[in-house]
Amino acid sequence: MSGVKMRPLSATFLLVLLQVSAIAAQDNIDYPVTIDRPSVVYLTQEATITVDFGSTPIESGNCVFLSPDEREVEVAVTAETSACTYQIPTVTQADIGQWTCSINEGNEEGLFHRYSEQLIRHYISVTNILSYVLPSRASFNLLLSDEYVKDVRLPTHIVPMEYDVEMIPFIVEDNFTIAGSMQLEFFYREDQIGSDMDLKREIKLHRNYIAIHEASVVIQNVATGDKVGIAGHEYDLEREMYIIHLTEDLADLNIYNLTITYTGWLNDILVGFYRCEVQYEASPMLVRAYPNTCQIFIGVATRTQRTA
Repeated sequence: MSGVKMRPLSATFLLVLLQVSAIAAQDNIDYPVTIDRPSVVYLTQEATITVDFGSTPIESGNCVFLSPDEREVEVAVTAETSACTYQIPTVTQADIGQWTCSINEGNEEGLFHRYSEQLIRHYISVTNILSYVLPSRASFNLLLSDEYVKDVRLPTHIVPMEYDVEMIPFIVEDNFTIAGSMQLEFFYREDQIGSDMDLKREIKLHRNYIAIHEASVVIQNVATGDKVGIAGHEYDLEREMYIIHLTEDLADLNIYNLTITYTGWLNDILVGFYRCEVQYEASPMLVRAYPNTCQIFIGVATRTQRTA
């Protein structure tokens, strides 16, 4: 990207061959939100959606599903599971499109139907922690077999200036994870939001196969030093987006620092930062690879002595 500076990874990239029990294998990564729903649905048939807010502390309350035509459906959720399941008995055209799911505790009304903005501001003033127990929201699509999500590009109101990325891969059997962190310096352009006024309080980033440590997320105005309050965290499944919702508008043409730490999956399916398995065979075969994986077999011919 033009104008974006990235510091050399050699200064921040570490390879650690250690067993770290605190970091789990990919299947056990504590993703803030996981969504189980059909990749394709069919009209007149049933569909089941399960949203698990695994890392969000929940005492009691309901999950609120919001359909593409803005129907609200409440489903009970308990602390034992932190999950809610909604079954559509008969899929209709009104169910096709983007859904959201959030948590509604008591009568508090706010962006995420869990904490009011006043309660968030009080929590921040008392603890000075901007994003510790703030709620998550999930976004996902129900699509027919001939449909797919098209609007996957990020909006242009957040203009990156400099990235500083650290990634520590743990290359251990059954524990292929990454301990990562990112600092992003960006400036905000209000002339790029168009008619979407919500973007004044949103930062959108692409993410995939990483678990954001929501308590680590900090946004700070470089000029004033003031931290920006975080109202909640949203995860858009199909668009592979992580959306930070703010308690106040960003200031036009101001520069901000965004800090995030995360746990990632050092996968073998060629997504993002991935691992490869290379095996050598005593045969002069050419390189042989399997599609959609990173298993590579290289033939090794007998070496001969050359003389000048």
